[in-house]
Amino acid sequence: MTIANNNGVYTVVGYVNSQNSYGAFIKTDFKATAARFGDTWAISNVAVGVQTAKQGAKTFAANYIAILLLTAVGGALLYFLITVLV
Repeated sequence: MTIANNNGVYTVVGYVNSQNSYGAFIKTDFKATAARFGDTWAISNVAVGVQTAKQGAKTFAANYIAILLLTAVGGALLYFLITVLV
């Protein structure tokens, strides 16, 4: 967990490990921003699981594009090979 102070505005970033009802362990990221006004604290932003979701989406997109390109190149090579042999 990291805590950063930027002119009295604190940002806390970390993760929580938990276990679901099936016994699988899950790592969930979180980020919270808070500021102190006198004797009270005000939370201005909270995000849970956002980084994990973003990273998962990026990985999925990269894999999808790679498979799409390999399929297109492989299909083109197979087409030309069949055309030459026939």
